[in-house]
Formats: sequence, structure tokens, C-alpha cells
Amino acid sequence: MAFPTSVPIKVLDASNPDFNGDLLGKYWALYVGGDTFRERLDEFIIKREIERRGTSIGIRSYDERKKFASYMNRLGGFVDGSVAQIMKDGVRLEVTGGTPDQDAYWHGLNLNCDGRGNSFAAVVRDLLIDELVSRYAWANVRADKEDPEHMYISRVNPMKVIDWMQDGDTGALTYTKARRQLEYRKSQYEPTKLMRVQWILFDDKELGIYEALFNGRVYVDEAGQPIDKAMLVSSEVSEYGLQMYSVVGKRAQWVVDRVSDTVVLLFNKELDLSFALAEAAYPQLVLTVEERGNVEGIIKSELNMAVLETGDKLEYLRIEPGTFSPLQDNIESLKQAIHETIQTMGRDTASIPQAGRMSGETVREMRSPLDALIASFAWPVYETLTKIVDDIKKFRGEEELVVDIVGLVEQNVSSESNIDELDGGDDNGRRSEDGAGRSAEAQAATEVEEGRG
Repeated sequence: MAFPTSVPIKVLDASNPDFNGDLLGKYWALYVGGDTFRERLDEFIIKREIERRGTSIGIRSYDERKKFASYMNRLGGFVDGSVAQIMKDGVRLEVTGGTPDQDAYWHGLNLNCDGRGNSFAAVVRDLLIDELVSRYAWANVRADKEDPEHMYISRVNPMKVIDWMQDGDTGALTYTKARRQLEYRKSQYEPTKLMRVQWILFDDKELGIYEALFNGRVYVDEAGQPIDKAMLVSSEVSEYGLQMYSVVGKRAQWVVDRVSDTVVLLFNKELDLSFALAEAAYPQLVLTVEERGNVEGIIKSELNMAVLETGDKLEYLRIEPGTFSPLQDNIESLKQAIHETIQTMGRDTASIPQAGRMSGETVREMRSPLDALIASFAWPVYETLTKIVDDIKKFRGEEELVVDIVGLVEQNVSSESNIDELDGGDDNGRRSEDGAGRSAEAQAATEVEEGRG
């Protein structure tokens, strides 16, 4: 089909019912932690009644509590630990019976899978993390500009893919749409006031890019006038066909979704404890007035001294050590709840005969139900990558060539220590950004895979 020259922006902004950008943004903040979490801190802190009233006292109380907010990133540790265990034997492509040129191409993908120097293992790792955090992971296949038969495989940011359609019979993708924002400047010396929004559409063998400017409130043209349609700025035909592939994890095995509420509640209880301990760190000076009416009689003199009536007293009070034991017990129970949720998911996975496409014998060899759960995360990624490899082989006329994905689903992991990340592990959930978005229209189609949102 030929893309129309303009499309209403409200049509382009429409998303798939399974896409929830706000929810995914929260999940990624829980996974990444650090500044990404602090940027959304107000979404995670549960306000107390006095803080919800909006009074000056409530606002001061909330601002003071925020100073003690420190997120211990156990969730990121669990996700990264799970992926590390899946890939512990090394993930790579292996070719059997290929010509020197074929060997050079397929083995070359192990070193430079996406055309930007990221290895095949690095791309697989990102897809696994995307699946665990977002449930959906996305891969893009594109040809080298100088060698049309040299195909690259890239990871696409799941926060950017907002819409897709699938064949009702086969489940194969028939259409995808990605949305991204880039800084816009008329010249390099002008400050950034506008964002350039691009919608990148993949449909059958065609690719189209629509574009409009956004000033933070409404979409505008270059003259600053409001608009309601985006213009087609680029389109091309790919002989390879639809270049997007999806990885969809089982909803029942979407760990981040299952434990996110408890993780947020745990963060709030730990915040309450930190705040309470800080307040109790020093003795509190307490004024006791015998009669409530005497409060009016207490004044400050020029010497900054309190004048007390008979029966009033001023004393220091210390918080007893056991005062916060109930709060500490509540924190431990929440940690245990997360631990039990993960274990239950593992037992559920291990109880299924195929257990996420694993044979019964394979499941029996696992050291624990959690092993089966973690191993099952690999299968959706493995099946999508197998489809990609088969499609590239067909496109290159190499259907008879044997290309294996090694080290992704054959592992026999021991994951008992991994679950400890959820009840006291290190804050090692950060991951590096994998590059800023590109600004040139010609690159947009092949460089949708920006850094994580």
C-alpha cells in the first residue's frame, strides 16, 4: 500500500490496547532505579492523610519525607541476575557447513549484530530484559546500505512501539508503529524549544515516516501555527519485507507486573522507617502544659527564654528501641511476600508438562521451580530469533544452511541465590543507556532503537 501524504495526528497517536506507556514507564523506573526512579518519585510515595490535604503543614511534611526516600533496587537485581543466569554459558550463532562468505557473515553478527558494534549476545540480553520488564520486546531487521544482503538485527525500545497488528490465524505481525521524540532546532545556536515527533510505520514491505513539531502543549508547523495532521516525510520499499519482530512473554510469567505493587509498598515502608529513625535519632524537647489555657501565657522574652506557669514542665524524651519493631516486622513480611510470589510462579511453571516449551525431563533436571521459571523466560526470545534467522536465510538464499542459536535455552541454572536479590540484594539494577536517537530522516527507519525511555 502507498502511504497517504498526511494523516491526522490523533490517528497516529492511537495505540494498541496492550500498550500502556504510563505503566511501562513506572516498571522501567522500578527496574533502573537511580535518577530514573527519582524523576517519578511522586508517583511512588504514598501520601499520608495530612499530606493529601494540601495544607502548609502537610506540604512541609511531604517534602521532608522525600528527602529520606532511597529506593533499594532489588527488582533490578533480580531481572539482571535472571538474565545473567540464562546467558551464563555464552549466547552465540554457530554455522555448520557454510562457505567462507557465509561463515564470515553469520559469525560476524556475533561481533556486530546491529551494525553499531553491539554483539549478538548484547542484543539478546536487551531483548530478555525488555521481555521481563515490559512483557513485549521488539527486534528490527534491516539491510546494510552498501550490501543489501547483509542484514542486521537490532533491539527496539519497547516504550517506542505503540501499535501493532497481527494475523488472526498465524499471529504473525502485519503492521507496527513506533513513536519517538527528538530535539528540534532551526540552527545549532538556538535553544531547544520544540520537539520533533516522528511516527515510523512498518507495513508489509513498505516503511513510512510521518513528522510534526510539538511545543509541549500542541502540535505546530514551523511557523508555530497549530496543526492536526502530520506529513509524510519519507517512505521506502524493502525487498526483505516487514522488518519488525515481537517477543511476547507469558502474562502469568510477567514477574515485574506480578510483584510491582508489593515492591512499591515495600519502598514506602522502608521510607517510613528511615524517616522515623531519623526523627528519633536525637532526644525530643517536649513542653507539657498543665492546663490547655496556659498555652496563651507562654511567651518568648527578649532573652529568648520560655516563661512557664506553675505545673508546666520542659523535658527531653527518648524513643524506646522497640518502638519501631512493628514497622520492621512489616518490612520483613513484604520481603517474604515477594519471595513467595516468585517461588509460586516457579512452581506453577514447573508443574506444566511443557513448562514454557521445556520437556518434562528438562524440568525434572532443574534444581528448583525457580530454575524452571528463569529458563522459561528464554523461550519467547529464542523462538523469535529463530524466526529471524530463518527469514534472513531465506532472503539470502541459504535455506539449507544450518545456523544454530547456542547457549540460550540449553542452560542448567542454579538460581536459589538469585531470588535473594528481592529480599536484600545489592542495588545493581542500573543499566547503561544504549545511545541517543538520531535526527536525520534517512536514518530514522533503521535507528528506531533508541536508549531506554
